[in-house]
Amino acid sequence: MATLNTTLSVNSTTVSSNALSISISDVLAVGNPIQGLSRESIATGSDTVVVAASVSSSVYVYLKNVDSTNLIYLKTDAQGDTPFARLHAQEAILFCVPPSTGLHLKADTAACIAEFATFTKS
Repeated sequence: MATLNTTLSVNSTTVSSNALSISISDVLAVGNPIQGLSRESIATGSDTVVVAASVSSSVYVYLKNVDSTNLIYLKTDAQGDTPFARLHAQEAILFCVPPSTGLHLKADTAACIAEFATFTKS
């Protein structure tokens, strides 16, 4: 068993009349299989599968769109062509994909590069 130490900080003095300051830290227990940090070209015409629907465990996914202008759509097997999220240029996210759900990526207007890693929840 291994652990991932995560921290999320959200701060602003300009989004509202009150200052915003949120900081959350957590330690996530993970195990094999793990896919280390890699990059892959994401196409517009077909999905790139990051987590297969046949995976029966929860999987933490780190994902970053390294493109400077294009966005990437995120969707599951159950959603068909309807995305549940967009990852705009240079944005990153860490989230958990439920068992037997799958995660697919598709670029919006042109192929772009996604950086990602997956970690099976223990």
